Amino acid sequence: MSEYRTIFNVCPEKYLATADGQGIPDLAICGTAYMTDDETVYAMNGFLDRTIVNLSENPNCVFLARRRENSESGVRKKASSGKPPAYRYHCTFLGFTENESMENAIRSRTAIGAGHHIADALQQLMIFRVDNVREVFFGKPDDVQNIAAAK
Repeated sequence: MSEYRTIFNVCPEKYLATADGQGIPDLAICGTAYMTDDETVYAMNGFLDRTIVNLSENPNCVFLARRRENSESGVRKKASSGKPPAYRYHCTFLGFTENESMENAIRSRTAIGAGHHIADALQQLMIFRVDNVREVFFGKPDDVQNIAAAK
């Protein structure tokens, strides 16, 4: 399993950036997102109304996932050590899909992390294609590099 997929899947708090058809941005916490392979992300919608509207107008989006241990000082320490403290996952929203085993897996993970009341509110399974993954070094823009591109 790639490091960037591992970071994505263990990060409890991922962020999903979208923009509407006019380019007005939005940012949402998306803890339900799960990367099944290096090219596919699934997430469930429960509280992402603005995000869904934006994705219907503009399917391009970005997930951000940080290493679990990163506090403010941890981010700087990791950046100086040469290991990326976070990754950006540039994706394309492919739509809604049905996959009962994936829905159950995401609900189970969500119930453990956020509680059953949140897991029970999850409604639609979304699928994203990972187009590109980039390392993020806070405070060191010259070190940001493209590390993966979908074929």
